[in-house]
Amino acid sequence: MTEQGKKPLAYICCPYSGDVESNTKAARCYARFAAEQGCVPLAVTLMLPQFIDEATERELALRIGEEILSHCDELWVCGDHISEGMASEISSAEQRGIRVRYFNEEDVKCTK
Repeated sequence: MTEQGKKPLAYICCPYSGDVESNTKAARCYARFAAEQGCVPLAVTLMLPQFIDEATERELALRIGEEILSHCDELWVCGDHISEGMASEISSAEQRGIRVRYFNEEDVKCTK
């Protein structure tokens, strides 16, 4: 818990592009896992595609993700592959002094 008993905000960092259907399913699992660990998960890979087109508005999505990350207590790197976008999020979190935690698929018990 963060100060005053608030649950930490955990930015869920996981792949989106490529196999979008499988990656979206995994992101749901990662967010659920974070919630079960006592965090409030923020999974931009689940939220932003609802109103942003990754193919034509990637820069907008990245800017929004960076702003959301700036308000988080932790960055949870999920999965066995780190994409270019994820590497950027990890670097940004480190520069901001945000705690970075790593979880592979076995840790989380997600099935694709």
